[in-house]
Amino acid sequence: MWSVDVALKPCYVVAPFKYLPTRHSNLVTDEEIVGFQNDIKKIIQYLIKGTNELDVIPIVGMGEQGKTTIARKVYNSDNVVSHFDVRAWCIVSQTYNRITLLQEIFSQVIGSKDKGDKDDIFPDMLRKSLMGKRYLIVLDNMWDCMEWDD
Repeated sequence: MWSVDVALKPCYVVAPFKYLPTRHSNLVTDEEIVGFQNDIKKIIQYLIKGTNELDVIPIVGMGEQGKTTIARKVYNSDNVVSHFDVRAWCIVSQTYNRITLLQEIFSQVIGSKDKGDKDDIFPDMLRKSLMGKRYLIVLDNMWDCMEWDD
């Protein structure tokens, strides 16, 4: 497994783009991030042109530096959306529960609110749903390495 770390420096967020066509706009995806454009481009290029193997790209740093905003920009970029068959975005709560997290990922993978009801076979169902697909799963707000290992 390879990893690309993004070292965060102070981030400045300016007003959302003002010249967008009239549409419903998501402020998280429409924010202009000053100073991180190269990091965002590097992550996107790595995701779409990197290895075909399972890979992890951690974005780490102190709180309120823009890690989630950077990840959202990457996650919603047109190149990333078109490259991956499946994308899922999950916020890891501080009261982490493995099955709840897997259920949330599964519901996004199959595109349904059904989160399954069989805890013992659930991880296998998720694995089978992802098999043979290019997928991007973002685990946002992960605080503990033990959660990652799980």
